[in-house]
Amino acid sequence: AAAAKSGRDFTYLDVIDTLEAARELWPDLPSRSMDSLRDILGIERTDAHRALADCYDELAVLNAELSVIMQS
Repeated sequence: AAAAKSGRDFTYLDVIDTLEAARELWPDLPSRSMDSLRDILGIERTDAHRALADCYDELAVLNAELSVIMQS
């Protein structure tokens, strides 16, 4: 809604869903919350639930997932 009000186009054609990737890579995990993924992947917690910190955490999860995929 905020994007529409701003008049900017935020259409993204390519999307990587790290949650979906985590489901495929680690089907036996009891939880795939960001907190759980950070713990399991050994990602140091930054200022959780702050916008920029969450972006960095998401990027770290993506990089870990890509590393697992590339090793396969």
